[in-house]
Amino acid sequence: MDDASQYSIRSYQAIDRVAVRKLCCDTGFLGHPIDPVFQDRELFADFLTTYYTDHEPESSFVLEIDGQIRGYLLGSRKPLQHQLYSFAHCPHNGPVFQCPLALSRLQRAVTQIHSLGHWPRLA
Repeated sequence: MDDASQYSIRSYQAIDRVAVRKLCCDTGFLGHPIDPVFQDRELFADFLTTYYTDHEPESSFVLEIDGQIRGYLLGSRKPLQHQLYSFAHCPHNGPVFQCPLALSRLQRAVTQIHSLGHWPRLA
């Protein structure tokens, strides 16, 4: 960014959703596009952004440079609720048990939640 660039950090708005999802996929592989390692951009963006943009937008911010979204910060003040939402469904394949990626994430979340003492251990 040069000195002539105009930048601002502001609260996320619903109209920013498409830009945030695109940026997520364009930079999601160590700052590079995710396409060589993950072919479904919609699923990738769903898992990494949907909870924040759709259910807790008040905890999210975007960076605008010269009127374009060039960065974002997605946060949660309710991390346990976020984990349950993110790992309990698969938006493309229906119930979590029909989606191997969602199922593995759900299993990790249940293990973490159990370690906090909130749920009984699942066999």
